[in-house]
Amino acid sequence: MSRMHINELGAGPGIARGPVDGQFPEYPALPISPADSLGTVNHIYRLGKEQATRRTT
Repeated sequence: MSRMHINELGAGPGIARGPVDGQFPEYPALPISPADSLGTVNHIYRLGKEQATRRTT
């Protein structure tokens, strides 16, 4: 994922895996991938084909 401004904190799918695994034990096998988003405050990740998760930066 590209950064939109110099002070934006980096994030990747790994930052979403821990909370998903901890809160939703039925989803650990679902792949996590970045979703297209124009936001600068949140990172949105696809969780499998039907779910999504949002992480603040």
